[in-house]
Amino acid sequence: DFGAVAALLVSAWPGATHNAVEQLVDPRPTTNNQLDVSGRYGRSNFFGSVNHTQQGGAIMGLEGYERVSGRVNVGADLTDQWKISANSYFSRSEQDGLQQEEGGTGFFRLTRTPAIVDITKRDQFGRLYIRTNLGSGGTQNENPLYSFSEEARADIRYRFLGGATLQYRPLDWFDADANFSI
Repeated sequence: DFGAVAALLVSAWPGATHNAVEQLVDPRPTTNNQLDVSGRYGRSNFFGSVNHTQQGGAIMGLEGYERVSGRVNVGADLTDQWKISANSYFSRSEQDGLQQEEGGTGFFRLTRTPAIVDITKRDQFGRLYIRTNLGSGGTQNENPLYSFSEEARADIRYRFLGGATLQYRPLDWFDADANFSI
């Protein structure tokens, strides 16, 4: 009977089905902590701050984005004509998942995962299965969760900015600046 065969072909898989995207989405919070200090002492002023930002990300196996930074600015009026100031900024950031964009394989392989595959399944030793479909070979059969959690990261960035300014103002209508930046 053609109707019975057609109904069987369009019905859901009789076993368990999994949504690979739903399995990978694991929303985590974003936190931002900052401490500032500023003041003035005589003819000098200062400002300092430290910051810690963490965006947990939303993909299981990826750590998201984290940045630790600090800033120090100082200035002084040496005389009525001479002023000096210096500033610096340093940060260290990590952004997990960059290796999966533009040439990475995790999100591409996620689109190739069959609905019958549970990508979170582990063996008796707690390791993820690398191949999601034992009936298929090739590079498009790698578990995307394995790609996210096990690939080597090269996403740590350091940044330093610094500068100093010396200003000489002998007259109201004349001034000269010397600047250094790195």
